[in-house]
Amino acid sequence: MNLENMTTNKFYNVLCNLNDLESVFAERYRDGESYDDMATYQKFLENFFISNNNLTDVYFPMMEVKDSRFYAESLSSIDHLSEVQQIYSDLDVNISKAFNFPRQASHTGACFECIYVMEGRAQFQLEERMFELRAGDFIFHAPGDRYAVSGSPDSIVINLDMRKSYIYETYPRLFASCQAALNFFDSCFRGAEAGNYLLFHTDNQKDFKEAALRIFIEYL
Repeated sequence: MNLENMTTNKFYNVLCNLNDLESVFAERYRDGESYDDMATYQKFLENFFISNNNLTDVYFPMMEVKDSRFYAESLSSIDHLSEVQQIYSDLDVNISKAFNFPRQASHTGACFECIYVMEGRAQFQLEERMFELRAGDFIFHAPGDRYAVSGSPDSIVINLDMRKSYIYETYPRLFASCQAALNFFDSCFRGAEAGNYLLFHTDNQKDFKEAALRIFIEYL
């Protein structure tokens, strides 16, 4: 994928094309006994469109590392994501597109995560609580929480993973104008109980969508 002249509109179209591929892929294995086993990142990312356009990193930072210690063979096999699996070693954040797969298994992670529903709708499970997210919603949760996100087939859901050490050093400055965010991160670093979250409803404002697309392009 040539990013030199990539516009937000072009990149949005790429994400829509990936949605179409996900729908076809999930439907292909829907009726088989090995539905969970066959619906793997590995098989999906071997798709001609994804491999030829270098779109692997849109989904998962470690997918090119075929090491059994790090490589998630299937969506249902992920129980815990380490920081090594979530973020490249020379970065403090990772941005990825959620895979719109109908059977997302819950798992834990080592990073702070912000989930942004750019388009469509999604279900987000955090510990024992379920959230119905709509276009324009942002939800933050803390490392160590058990969670799962499942988008509707036509949705575009973006995950932003952030190192705990990076957030610890920068959140007072990054969120200085948002007391709710400061309270959330303060409570997380004080060892709050699992399931703490921060949810924003933005009414699907275009500025947020454009900013998210620009940040995603810059990340790639």
